[in-house]
Amino acid sequence: MLPETRFAILASCIYLPLGLGYVARKLMLLQPEVSKRISRTTLLTLEPITVLVGCWLLGIPSVGGAAVVPVVGALVSLGLLAMAAMGATLLGLRGARRGAYLNCGMMSNIGMSLGGFICYQFLGVQGQGLSVLYTAHFIPVCFTMGVVLASHYGQAEKATVGATLRGVAKNPVVLAPLSGLVVGLSLNALGVWVPAWVRPVNAVAVFGVVSLHSFAIGLTLRVSRVRHYWREILGLAATKFLFGPLSAAGVVLLLGQWGAYGGLMWRVAVIEGAMPVAIFATVVSNLFDLDRDLANSSWVVTTLACAAVIPALYLVTAL
Repeated sequence: MLPETRFAILASCIYLPLGLGYVARKLMLLQPEVSKRISRTTLLTLEPITVLVGCWLLGIPSVGGAAVVPVVGALVSLGLLAMAAMGATLLGLRGARRGAYLNCGMMSNIGMSLGGFICYQFLGVQGQGLSVLYTAHFIPVCFTMGVVLASHYGQAEKATVGATLRGVAKNPVVLAPLSGLVVGLSLNALGVWVPAWVRPVNAVAVFGVVSLHSFAIGLTLRVSRVRHYWREILGLAATKFLFGPLSAAGVVLLLGQWGAYGGLMWRVAVIEGAMPVAIFATVVSNLFDLDRDLANSSWVVTTLACAAVIPALYLVTAL
């Protein structure tokens, strides 16, 4: 597939639904609250399919080889948090604004709504499978750390850390993708034959996931407040798009995984390391009364900036 075709598919699946969702809200055809139902339904139906198939088709050389992939992801995310902490100090951020900035720096859109989708487009189903393993660290590392930070910097807590974590552990939106992960890895380990119809179904699910998530996000877009946070946004953009991929390459190299999975490991890590602010950072900021406008504005700008970052990622990972 030609690079131009790949980029056209990416744009049509990410930015077109995003724009349609934004227009639907502006014309009052749909209310922003609908986005929650769309995202929840997608997470409960299509996303577990992509997780299951990605792990099923992934060539896993050993249990240890599979376990090291989320470790790479965790180290990259913690490195992003450290860089965000330095940036927040340089910018003189305090309280709720600092908390929002730290979460935006650490949490990246590494799932099938963007990072995993790009891995699938550039690297095929094996890239998709590795991205699924890479993102397995998000709940135990990023979510936990994000809630702790939000609790510390928030002006008024709406839920304790323990109560929030217990709620997540019982939430079907979390359990469904995790179930897909477990089933997919089990089928892989047992050497179960993959029927011919699985790959086409997976392709439909992948495109459905990214399109529906993008449309749901478009329903909640607010662009009028962006200009008030240009310093913070520039700092986060540098953290995500410069430090992120460089640190990811460094972690893979230090762990001796550069040639893992035929060289796919470093490619997936670099792509995932360069992803924009995650939508979940805006959710946490809202839950714990952090600076919501900072989180929303940073998400909008860094997500749109991916239009320029994605071609560069293709050139780098095609080497």
